[in-house]
Amino acid sequence: MQNHDADREACLNRQIFHNSVKRKAMEDFCLRPSRLKHEELLSQHSDSVTYKDTRNNNRNMHKARSYKLLPPPTDL
Repeated sequence: MQNHDADREACLNRQIFHNSVKRKAMEDFCLRPSRLKHEELLSQHSDSVTYKDTRNNNRNMHKARSYKLLPPPTDL
């Protein structure tokens, strides 16, 4: 038996929002993060996402994109 509470609907919607925006950010580098978030908010998850969630999502998108890009050259 499991003794933990079931996840709430708002928490699951927030996780779906974060994962979908982060995935789209990794697939298409040309799109701005604000546009990605706006499109995703309009599509389905606009009721449970707060300002703090969007700030965390900005940080996560930037970190994920920075791992995929090449580092800048250190010498000329």
